Amino acid sequence: MSKEKLLKQEKGSIAVFAIATIFSLIFILGGVFAVSTTNRKNQIRTLLKIKEIYATRNRAN
Repeated sequence: MSKEKLLKQEKGSIAVFAIATIFSLIFILGGVFAVSTTNRKNQIRTLLKIKEIYATRNRAN
């Protein structure tokens, strides 16, 4: 096998590895973003409930 063919094969495998790595990172970052967004929404809902409870207690006193 000539050096040129061997070099082309190596470049092709590196490209596949790079693309797989990029997609993996995108998938992981997307998952982290989705989880953090869900957590933030839950925090906001909880905060609103806490404010509502304190407001009703203050009105009663």
